[in-house]
Order: sequence, then C-alpha cells, then structure tokens
Amino acid sequence: MKEKKPGILKEKLPKLSNLSMNRNVESKKEYIDALKKHRNLGDYKNAIENMEKIISLEPYNINYQIELAHYYYADKQIIKAKEIAKDLLNSHKDDIEVLRLNIFFEILDHNYQESLDLALRLLNKNKNDISNYLNITGSLIELKRYDEAINFSQQSLKIEKNNPSQIANLVKAHTYKKEFKVAFEYVKEIENILPNHSVIPSLGIFLREQLSLDTQFKYLNNPMHFIREYKIPNDDIDKNFFNDLIKYSKKLPMKWEPKNKTTLSGYQTESSLFRENKYPVSKLKDVIEDKIKNYLNSFKGIEDLFIKNFPKITKIKGWTVMLEKNGYQNSHCHPEGWLSGIFYIQIPENKKDNDGSIEFSTHGYDYPKINNNFKKITIRPEEGKLILFPSSLFHKTIPFTGKDQRISIAFDIIQNQTN
Repeated sequence: MKEKKPGILKEKLPKLSNLSMNRNVESKKEYIDALKKHRNLGDYKNAIENMEKIISLEPYNINYQIELAHYYYADKQIIKAKEIAKDLLNSHKDDIEVLRLNIFFEILDHNYQESLDLALRLLNKNKNDISNYLNITGSLIELKRYDEAINFSQQSLKIEKNNPSQIANLVKAHTYKKEFKVAFEYVKEIENILPNHSVIPSLGIFLREQLSLDTQFKYLNNPMHFIREYKIPNDDIDKNFFNDLIKYSKKLPMKWEPKNKTTLSGYQTESSLFRENKYPVSKLKDVIEDKIKNYLNSFKGIEDLFIKNFPKITKIKGWTVMLEKNGYQNSHCHPEGWLSGIFYIQIPENKKDNDGSIEFSTHGYDYPKINNNFKKITIRPEEGKLILFPSSLFHKTIPFTGKDQRISIAFDIIQNQTN
C-alpha cells in the first residue's frame, strides 16, 4: 500500500478558492456600484462596460444578460441589443422575461405577427399579465384583426377594470371598425380615469367632430387654438447658427426613411439632439425655453388641463429631419410628449404655395371617416420660424418640389416622471 503524501495542496486549495470567491464578490459589488452611477447619469457606454464585467463573473445569469440588452438599446446600439435578445430566446425560449424582451424588439421593428406569436406564448405562462395583453391587442390592431383585439381587451379588463391603455385600444379598434359611437363611449370612460390620456385630445376630438357632438373635454377642447408661430429675431440668431445646427445634426446617427417613423424621401436622426448641452444645441434649447414661457403666459387663465397642469419638471427630446425633393412626413402625433415643436433651419425655394408646408388636423393616421367634418390648418415654413403645438395634435408635411434639402428640427417637451 502506497504511503499518502502530506496534503499540502489539498489544504491550500480551499483557501485560494475562498480568496478568489471573496475577490469576485468584492469586484461584483464594485462593478454594480459603478454601473448604478453611470446608469443614473445616462452614461450607458460605461454602464455596458460594467455590466459585461459582472456577466464575466456570472455568465449564466440571464437577468444580467437581459439588463445588458436594455443598456445597449438605451445607448442606441439596437442591433447588438437585438442579438442578445435572440440568443437568449434560442437558449431560454420559455423564460418569461426573455419573451418580454423579444416582444419589445419585435414591436419596435413593426413585426406584429412575430410579436403576437411571442405574446400568445407568454400568455400561456401568465394569464394575468396586463402589459402582455396590451402587446397582444396592440399587435392585433396593427394586423387589422379588430374583433380579436376587442375580445382580448375585454378579457384584460376583467383582470384590471380601469386600465386606460387597454380601454384606449378598444377606442382604436372600434374606430377602425367605424363604430364611432361605441368608440366615443370608451373615450368618455378613459376621461373619468385619466383626463390627460393622449387618446382623448387626438381620437376623442376626431370622434366628437364626426358625431357632431358638443362634449367638452377637461384636458384639451380646441387643439387648433393652441398652435403658436414665432419668428426668431435676427439679433438672437444668425446664418452661422443655422449652418452650425446643420453640421451638428449631420454628425448624429441618421437613417433614410427609418422603418418605425413617418419620414419618406428623407433622413431622420436619432432622438438624441439635446443629449449634450453644448453649442449650437444649447443655444437652440435656450431659444425654445424662452418661447415656451411666452407660450404659457399667452394662455394664462385657460382652464384646459393642457395649460393648467403643464408639468413643472420636463425633459426635451429632439431630432433633425432632412427631406429631399418630393420628401414628406405622413400624418402622426407624439403621444409621449405634452408640447411639441418644430424649428426650420433650411427651406428650399418652392413654386407652389403649400410646398413643404406643415398641415395640422384633428383627423390623422389612417383612421376611417364618415364625413369631412374635421378641422385642419396649413402653415408655410420659413427659416427661423418656430411652431409650438399640443403633442396630441395630428400633423403631416406636404411634399415639396424644390432642389435643396428641407431641414427642420422637431422636439417634444415630455413630463419627467422620474422626478
């Protein structure tokens, strides 16, 4: 029988292993603290770097992988975020959070059949997930399967009776079916729950006009009344400022006819124009803030909640649109915003009166109509003109025939929910 040698390594290994584990725990805590700091500052590049270090310590933690995908998305690295989501779906096809992540990206890409398939799979695992019901009904509406959307909305409301977003889907589905009276009853139901819900000053006003009703809404009754034009004086800005804005915009990531936007025959940048507070956007931001003060002062005493409850703490999100010859934007509104605006920095010479103009209307998107009883206003663009209007108001751009680009900066003033 062989004599056993002293177990020197056997005694040392556990100590080394414990030391390594302790270092890993300390490193993980350090990375998590750094991640939180960078995330709170909106510095997603460094948040990603720290999350990847955390994942190197726990490579099988899918919650960290999901969080990493969200950081890539926040950093505008959409392709990388989607790759992570797809890889997770291949390896964890029944994980609830993985399904939610992939549903989000399919909806973002307007792949509504794919988002519906994933949402139905998720429904089999969780019958009470209200947000998933919203994904199902929203996808069905986009697929023009309105009866099914209504059915799932009603199922959802049995779980959460007063969910305004789900009731809003009923408004949309019934509107597309031209069941305007039914749709309007749901609008009134939403107003009792959340008077400033975006469907009220958009679809609600359109339905009210189509039905020739005199119903008064608490949030906004006559959106056309709240359009204001401002010509920025020459002593506030000069031609160099316009050129600097154009140069700055062209350095931002942009896409030709972006898939999930309304821009056609033109480029649109990402919504990161005001991310850095430096010239020339800092100067533009000052101009916008000054005109918003003027705008609100002009409506003093107005009882519409759009003015009366204007958020005290806001953030601004902006982007640049560069339209080529025959370029335009389809009808849309900005449901995320409270107040929106457009600032014109380059306008080509147009032969026709309304070439390149912006048209505001109480009818929008591709909603059906039973008559032409709706309001619309057309405003011609001019270099240095700033227009402010309610974010819920439908608007579109009329195509133009000029040779030069039509360049404008659009922005939303958004209620800051985190403060």
